[in-house]
This record gives sequence, C-alpha cells and structure tokens, in this order.
Amino acid sequence: MVWFGAIEQVVDCSVALKWKLRQEPYHAEAVELLLDIRAGIVEPIAPVIFVAEVGSALLRAARRGRLTFDEARQAIDDILGVNVSLVEVTPVLAQRAFEIAWAHQQGFFDCLYVAVAEARGAEFWTGDQRLFHAFAATFPLSVGSAIIGQSVHKGALQRRVSRQCSEPSLSRWCSPLLWAPWR
Repeated sequence: MVWFGAIEQVVDCSVALKWKLRQEPYHAEAVELLLDIRAGIVEPIAPVIFVAEVGSALLRAARRGRLTFDEARQAIDDILGVNVSLVEVTPVLAQRAFEIAWAHQQGFFDCLYVAVAEARGAEFWTGDQRLFHAFAATFPLSVGSAIIGQSVHKGALQRRVSRQCSEPSLSRWCSPLLWAPWR
C-alpha cells in the first residue's frame, strides 16, 4: 500500500541488492529505505531494466559465492516482490539517457535511472559510487543532508534539506542524489 503523497524515489539495482546482501556496506541503511517502502511512505520507481539488472546481479553474486543458488533465487523473488513502479523506456527517455551518458561519460543503463529521475522530478538513490561521483560535481543535482538510515519511516524528515554537492562529508554512496531542476 502506498500512501497518498508518498515520496517518489528512483531506486537503482545497487540499492535493492543491499536489501538482501547483508555483507554489503550500508545494508542496514538500505533496509531502512525498504521499511519506508513497505510502510507506503516511499514509492520506489525504476526503468523496466531494473528487473533484468536484479537477476543479472544476483546471478553474478551466486557465481562468486556471495549467495547460494537457492538464496539468489529467493532474493530475486523478494526484491522483485517489492512494489517498484516500473517505467517503460520510451524513445524520448532513451534519447535523454543517451545524452546524459554521453555528456558525463557514464553507462547508458545507469543513465536511464537518471533520466527517469529527471522526468519525474524524483530523488535518485544509488549505491554506485562511481555514478554518484560522476554527477555530484557537474550535474544540476543537490545532495541530501543525511543518509538513507535517517529514513522517513523513523520520522527524520530533515534529510530532505539539501546542501551543495561539493561537501566532502556527503559524498558517500548512501547520500541520495536529488534531482532538483524544478525546486
């Protein structure tokens, strides 16, 4: 169930994997975000490639011995069972992602998430440090003032206050990227 007025957040595969991979850095903080989603406070959105990326990443984790085959299969069911609203990749969205990827020397699939966040005026949460740093200094983004662990579920609405991207203490993966061209 999603509350009326739920906070729309683009969540990429790297954050979703942290829900199941306990040894990942910031696993507990990612689980806090999951609690917000389950409580209907946050509405997660992602491009349709999210489904394939989750399957691919969990297969890779199982092959590397981070999960057993059965654990990986269950993790696919669990992650894809979360009510993530999937956004179709239209030609317009694909063109925008391509432009962003070209301009910032990033992968096309990663930039589909950025393009969705831009189109929806939504926060973008990633666990991909390389992607975060590529955009933090140059793209018209603001960085949230706190980490995922200070979630709305716990009543810490202060994280929506924004600061400059260049602040070093906020350049960790778990600081959400906020797309804010219309704010």
